[in-house]
Amino acid sequence: MILGKCLAVVEKMQSGIRIKCKKKFGQFLATEKPYAIINDVETKELNWGKEVFIPLQPKKPYKITVQFPYMGGACAPASSIIEVKPDEIQVYEYNTPFLMTSNGSLKRKK
Repeated sequence: MILGKCLAVVEKMQSGIRIKCKKKFGQFLATEKPYAIINDVETKELNWGKEVFIPLQPKKPYKITVQFPYMGGACAPASSIIEVKPDEIQVYEYNTPFLMTSNGSLKRKK
């Protein structure tokens, strides 16, 4: 029975990335949700403190930019070129900068 469940999970596996967004302590004014822009075209809403999965086609490069709205504009962008292998899920972490006028950081976790 357990083997059947494991095989079902493998069959449903997708390629893509998981992104977790973190704010610095005391950045309570950053209340709106962050978002990812994929290839400067598609937008995916993210959440503070929770991982969000973004499915991507394998063997194709994607430009991912993460930022968040702040005082009427986009704030603290961080970009990376990402390419996943078939059935691979890469994990990334976005961190806000100390100053909202600076760039954020988007780093791959191991």
